[in-house]
Amino acid sequence: MQSKKIFDYVIPLAEDGFEVNSELEMSIKKYSKGIDKSSPFFKGDGNTVKNGDIVKQPQLTKTLKGIKNNGPNYFYDKLAKHLTTELNGQIDKTDFNNYKSKQKKPSETKYLNTHVYSSSNPLGGGLMLQGLKLDEMLNNGQSDEQYLNSVLSGRDLMYSNRDIVNAKTNFSQEYLSNMYISNKYNNQNTSDSISDNSVKKTSTLHFVVVDKQGQMTSTTNTLSGYFGSGKYMDEGFYMNNSMTNFSDNKDSNNYHAKNTVPRSYISPTIIVGPDYYMGIGSPGGNKIPTILNEVIIDYLRGNGSLQDSIYKPRFYNDGNTVHFEKGMNKKYLDILQNQGYNIKEEKDNPNFGSVQAGIYHIKGSVAK
Repeated sequence: MQSKKIFDYVIPLAEDGFEVNSELEMSIKKYSKGIDKSSPFFKGDGNTVKNGDIVKQPQLTKTLKGIKNNGPNYFYDKLAKHLTTELNGQIDKTDFNNYKSKQKKPSETKYLNTHVYSSSNPLGGGLMLQGLKLDEMLNNGQSDEQYLNSVLSGRDLMYSNRDIVNAKTNFSQEYLSNMYISNKYNNQNTSDSISDNSVKKTSTLHFVVVDKQGQMTSTTNTLSGYFGSGKYMDEGFYMNNSMTNFSDNKDSNNYHAKNTVPRSYISPTIIVGPDYYMGIGSPGGNKIPTILNEVIIDYLRGNGSLQDSIYKPRFYNDGNTVHFEKGMNKKYLDILQNQGYNIKEEKDNPNFGSVQAGIYHIKGSVAK
């Protein structure tokens, strides 16, 4: 599809508006503290829009039409000048001119009877694949204990390996070898609290799109904060703030430096099976690889439909504590307690993600 035709779909959403639903109303109220309220998501009295309101975005409409009618030069020239002025020189036109997008080979591995492709450095797909490889080593699908052990051990493994995810080096397929993963698993410290100060927010979205020809895209976008930096631009959008995902530790591979981008745990993934392929991804900060491991392992081991696997309550470990969603299998909780874990039920916790996935069967049917 030509880019101009794509704009024909998105411009009306900005110009004619869209209806706010209850979930968006709740999210705006929850995450709007301390941000610029000059956007269409806030009314003149400073209150947020409500369920049923129509939000029109005239500034964004103008920007989108400018790009549609004048091409990339409109963004890299006219918009770049405006943005550098609005941001008081924090970025300048040279930054726009020097920016280059890169096409990279995905991280990939075989898992069960499928071939799994996910994001490469500086994104978290390689870590997610390590979790799947470890599951094959520890879990023969015969017991709940094996499943729980593979997921929790996988999270420990991925955390201990977090520094291999960075913008300075490519993700090596060596990190997915059985020997590497076995050695890391046998020598890791499972008592450490799992945290990553470079990733503090979970304001991310994922979508999977399949067209009539069966072409699939699995895409994750992240703002780091729900409203990005909180600064609303005259051009009709909030500025991103993913630059806060850099580490302040000078010894870290994720330390900020010229011409580098920060680490992110987003893991957009496509799985190719014998007669189907599946796209999957999720928000969830540094829990994303674990979240996806749970759903992928459960589904590919034949424990119900893809939707069943997505709906099941999720869990993750932080040191010796396992956090879980309401409704989690009581047998799982008993196993964890018998193994010495502390368990803690969480409510309204974005760390459990929002897994989005779709399957395209080779014969031409799509299953969500």
